[in-house]
Amino acid sequence: MSPEEIPEGDFDHVHNAAVMAELDFTPQQERFITLRCHGFGLLQAARYAGMDPDTARNFQGLLKVQRLMEQMRDMYDEAVHITRATVTVMLMEAHRKAATATEEIAAARELGKLHGLYKSDSQKGTNITNNTQINGDVQVNGQKRFERMSTDELLRIAHQQEA
Repeated sequence: MSPEEIPEGDFDHVHNAAVMAELDFTPQQERFITLRCHGFGLLQAARYAGMDPDTARNFQGLLKVQRLMEQMRDMYDEAVHITRATVTVMLMEAHRKAATATEEIAAARELGKLHGLYKSDSQKGTNITNNTQINGDVQVNGQKRFERMSTDELLRIAHQQEA
């Protein structure tokens, strides 16, 4: 994202928050705070805001600036909060716009997973057993582990599986 892509309203939010907190920031400082809250690095935000990097570093170190930036990040987190309903709407839209059957099925599958329509592997109750027969003796549920078997026993199992 470039600084030009940040909505002007975001700069207004910083200005309004600063005014409410009775802080007096210049437009450059407000822009710097907004860019930092949007994830820009210190040097990049300083450059785009038209500030000297050392001045920006000192400015960011101020307690009132740190508090405002934390407040702004919390506000952005709330604004971008994605819910199950939001994702459902997005997946329904993807399903509707699907160009191929594969895309349509993928969207439907994701919707099913999101709403718990598929059992997970742990819910399926998968029971894996090692049923083998050696000289007529059936070994169930790995009671006789392969590690404990002699080479001859392992070879017999391998030959039985080939037949």
